[in-house]
Amino acid sequence: MQKQIDYTASPLKIFAQYLARHRGLFALDMGCSVLVALIDLVFPYVSRLSMYRLLPDKSYAAFFWVMALMAAAYVLKAGLFWLITVFGHRMGVLTESDMRRDLFEHMQKLSFSYFDRHRTGVLMSHITSEADLSRFLCRDAVDQLEACPRPLPGAEFERVVYPHAAGKDEEGQS
Repeated sequence: MQKQIDYTASPLKIFAQYLARHRGLFALDMGCSVLVALIDLVFPYVSRLSMYRLLPDKSYAAFFWVMALMAAAYVLKAGLFWLITVFGHRMGVLTESDMRRDLFEHMQKLSFSYFDRHRTGVLMSHITSEADLSRFLCRDAVDQLEACPRPLPGAEFERVVYPHAAGKDEEGQS
């Protein structure tokens, strides 16, 4: 039996309670997204290291090992994107299914007089369309919530690693 949803809470907390039912898929989705972000952050640093240190020093063996590792990282990134797509979609569908089930159970508990005052077709149309939108919210909003704070540490990482990109010389002076 699944934990009851507290419908007196704020809409965001209600949404979080539905997501909590699928926390394993949520954790997998977020973990894969973070790994993709780390691969994207490391690539410019590795490229710069390869072009400005390994190639001028004629360290060709090390260069090709680094390039092989980066190719493997991009294959890993493709696999992570597959996991994000498949299991993120599954999380959205399961959350939508939970919402629809709860909505239809609630509809069945309403009195006949309620349906006399309201058009049943309009109610059903709202329920199905809004539950469908919630799946997209579940899938896309979760990715966006993860992606929004990502540029801040990434920008700080690049500021430390590439001080010249921020308009500073090697000593950190403007």
